[in-house]
Amino acid sequence: MIEQRDAIRAFVGPAQAVARIMAVVPDARAFALLPGAALFVVPLTDDVHAGMHATNGTGEWIDLESGGPPVLLTTSDLAFAARISVRSAMAFVAVGAAGDQMAAAWIDGVAILSPVGFGAGDMRPRSLSPVNVALRHLGVKVAAGEMGDERAMLGLDRYGSNDDVIRRAAITRL
Repeated sequence: MIEQRDAIRAFVGPAQAVARIMAVVPDARAFALLPGAALFVVPLTDDVHAGMHATNGTGEWIDLESGGPPVLLTTSDLAFAARISVRSAMAFVAVGAAGDQMAAAWIDGVAILSPVGFGAGDMRPRSLSPVNVALRHLGVKVAAGEMGDERAMLGLDRYGSNDDVIRRAAITRL
């Protein structure tokens, strides 16, 4: 079961890629975290994950050696993300309540950031956090003079959990 009260686990991508998720997984919903957003978030809820597995099979569960929140993705989930990123881009991001992170990214069907994570005590700069690196691959930029990081530019820092995104963000019809 994916704990939604204290973590964000979601796919992030442009409308084209996110629409592909929604076409295949009936329970998937897209959310814009900021007005005029170019990227959308699809929270990985239990129902969305079950729908992915019903369509694609379960595959083997992934275990990260590098720390971070539990990946909760399988080899078939990674293959699905690669397929939906064809002629587009897609990322999977996970942020735990303690600050631990995990992310992966694909562009045009190719994994450009394999699942990588770090624990809450990791001392690397925010610019090197897995989520920020994945979002940069999707084109998220921190403008000169802006406060915050890529998570803030996407609006992800305004939400503490999948439930929070579902409750407060603007649902988007693609």
